[in-house]
Amino acid sequence: MGVSWEIRGREHLEQERSCIVVMNHQSLLDCVGLYQVWPFLKNTTIISRRIIFYIWPTGLICWFGKVIFINRMKSNSARKILNDATDYIKEKKMKLIIFPEGTRRNNGEINAFKKGAFHIAIRSQLPIIPVVFSSYYYFLSNEEKRFDSGRVIVEALPAISTEGLTLDDINKLLEKTRNTMIDTFNKISKEVQS
Repeated sequence: MGVSWEIRGREHLEQERSCIVVMNHQSLLDCVGLYQVWPFLKNTTIISRRIIFYIWPTGLICWFGKVIFINRMKSNSARKILNDATDYIKEKKMKLIIFPEGTRRNNGEINAFKKGAFHIAIRSQLPIIPVVFSSYYYFLSNEEKRFDSGRVIVEALPAISTEGLTLDDINKLLEKTRNTMIDTFNKISKEVQS
């Protein structure tokens, strides 16, 4: 494909513990990036929109990979699934990957986060590990129908503790995580473009 991948901070991913891994979400190319990071994650699952289950063969692959599917339009059902999943990942010492932006946007920036990942992290008192993909925007553009060769840096950051936090702290935790990811995104995106 002409895209090279550099993984940094893998020591944060290799630890055998339950945690919530949050990643920025730019395009379907994230799937390739996830494939690059997966060997360091071990014992991991991911949250995905239920509609993905019905896309052949992706849905079948995800189902075999124990992906947790949620219907975002049915918030009560999604919340119950997430609560059950949280108990399961704690029991099995798994990592749970969530894309807090909720949808893909390859616009050269990290967009607003939804609160779901942070509800889960605080409810379960699990640490958050931010993982940042540098911008694809300089080599991939849907509007321009352009996919050039490029370089992507994927950087895993140190865990952000949720110990002792309550749901009253959710906005503070979300902003801290997002700001940390934005700083890293800007830094590594400049690096790959130079």
